[in-house]
Amino acid sequence: MVLGVPLQQCGAALVAHILLFLVVLNCRLTSGARNWMRPVPSHDLPVLDLIEPKDKRYDPKPEDLSPRPLRERLDRDFDKQFMSETRPLESILHPNGTVEFSFKRTKRGKLIPSSKMPKEIRHLRLHALKLPDGSRFRMKVGKKMRRFHKRLSCRRTYLNLVIRKLSSHCKLFSQHICPEVNKPSIFSYISLRFTICTVWTLFNLP
Repeated sequence: MVLGVPLQQCGAALVAHILLFLVVLNCRLTSGARNWMRPVPSHDLPVLDLIEPKDKRYDPKPEDLSPRPLRERLDRDFDKQFMSETRPLESILHPNGTVEFSFKRTKRGKLIPSSKMPKEIRHLRLHALKLPDGSRFRMKVGKKMRRFHKRLSCRRTYLNLVIRKLSSHCKLFSQHICPEVNKPSIFSYISLRFTICTVWTLFNLP
């Protein structure tokens, strides 16, 4: 009985030290991952104009500029959203481009997505966390917390698209085109925020 009390005290102190170490380690790893996943500024903006040769022998002939046969050649490849035969009104009103922002604000001032959640985020399984050594660490995350994580990751990984129409000056058809907009890949959706919520769930912190 005399030896049991110090052993219990040592066990409680050891558990407290282990929990404190895990919390500090999680904060350090999360801060590093947050900086690594943060978007890097691009040096390719704004979109550069098309480079054209000054030699006019490459210019199309007048009979080659008939829109109807050219539209027939493109058939289904002609995208009205990013291609136009004449200068679109959007290019006149907003020469520097427009920003596509697919979020809307509610009456309470909360931002919610106006489109569907990406399937890469919607099908995420947050029941276990895979460690670098290949083992899995089960997490006690409820349905409400999983829904919160998915919504948070959807908001944090959203990319605003700047769309700007460019003129090809009769060198291409259609004359006014928009550069191809690359959709964010699966790697853009990996920055999940397991920081504070995971610590609260695992260690029952207030």
